[in-house]
Amino acid sequence: LEADYSRAFGDARKNNGTSQMFAQSVKDMQEFYADYNYEPWRIKGFPSIVPDAGGSVLKIPGEFDNGEPNRLQDVEWHSVENCRAQRSGCTKDDKASVGFDLGRPHRIEAGLDIGMFVFIIFVMVVLSYDIQRSVNQKVVEPLERMIAKVRDVASR
Repeated sequence: LEADYSRAFGDARKNNGTSQMFAQSVKDMQEFYADYNYEPWRIKGFPSIVPDAGGSVLKIPGEFDNGEPNRLQDVEWHSVENCRAQRSGCTKDDKASVGFDLGRPHRIEAGLDIGMFVFIIFVMVVLSYDIQRSVNQKVVEPLERMIAKVRDVASR
């Protein structure tokens, strides 16, 4: 996105202060991620209105916000390494970035974790029943028979 914004910055300087190039790039990015179970949530550092060095104002639309996710811990930010066009929101310390909402993948992961726990509990219950049955057959029943014989012999 940084390269597209930089090109739109140059294009806006040539075309009376307005460029739609970045808006198209953002739209293409959103369409690309529409088929995935995560999506870009917000982009920061790509302002729509940028003051130019010559005193004019450049209009580069494209910034969006898809609404805040339910849990902010589901957001993963990816920042640019360096800013190609100097502007507010993309300086030495504050880099332009894209936040991805990973809520759906995290919910799928949590559901699979719950399924794994249910499976493990089921296996433990089946194995404990099998061990109990085997111990009864091999230890408890023979001991009961021996005690019954001892009682029978002792009662005579």
